[in-house]
Amino acid sequence: NLDAWDGYPAAREKLFADLNAHASNPLVLAGDTHNAWAFNLSDTDGRAVGVELGTPGISSPGLESIIPAKPDLLKQALMDCSPEIVQADTVRRGWTEVVLTRAAATSEFHYVSTVLDKDYTVESADTLRCAAGDRAFT
Repeated sequence: NLDAWDGYPAAREKLFADLNAHASNPLVLAGDTHNAWAFNLSDTDGRAVGVELGTPGISSPGLESIIPAKPDLLKQALMDCSPEIVQADTVRRGWTEVVLTRAAATSEFHYVSTVLDKDYTVESADTLRCAAGDRAFT
């Protein structure tokens, strides 16, 4: 996939080496897939590098429009093939709230019940936390 980390393994490892050498709390933000996911990034040696968040699109479709699979099956397949994924939602629309403090980065995915009506409800996922210096969500 030339639109993701796995399309550039050498560049990924170089970036990860630089982050390990020069950054104390790396946090990567993404949104290109229009789905919610959180990763604990690690290098090929299994060392923690940092965390990555992908935000769900508020109106754009995501993987569910490309891969015709039941949401639970798709989520489980993604998590089974990538042990770095700590949270994922492949079907709901919403946004990501990120709070940065000296002590930690916290994140929460928020999902709307519909994007087709001005009357909607919001459901929030479990809060993710990466303490300063930990380089991983706990």
